[in-house]
Amino acid sequence: MNLFVSPASAQVFVDGLYEGTVAHFQDRGLWLDAGARHIELHADGYEPATFDVRIAEDQTVEYRKDLPRVEARPEAPRVAAPPKTFYVIPGCYAGDTPPGDGRLPSGCSATSLKTVPPVVNSVSAR
Repeated sequence: MNLFVSPASAQVFVDGLYEGTVAHFQDRGLWLDAGARHIELHADGYEPATFDVRIAEDQTVEYRKDLPRVEARPEAPRVAAPPKTFYVIPGCYAGDTPPGDGRLPSGCSATSLKTVPPVVNSVSAR
């Protein structure tokens, strides 16, 4: 099989096995046994290409393709989750949602509720 693919740095996989780069096969071609083969081409910064080919005995197949460049997509800014208040009834309840009287064990009362305010990291200017 003769590969005329750009970029020449594209990696060639035959039936899931790495065979080398397109550049490696430019002068000598890629020798494949007769039969059905699944070819994949991968290169950093380019869309992959895949195709199936059936090779006949003593047949040379040519494949030509310019892999399209991947469009650069801006990375979405990461947003931190807002800080949460923590609710505590000593010996009875701890969580980030206020407890309801119906959910507390017997002997516990929401009147003993204490809140722990959220911690906000701040950076001081020098």
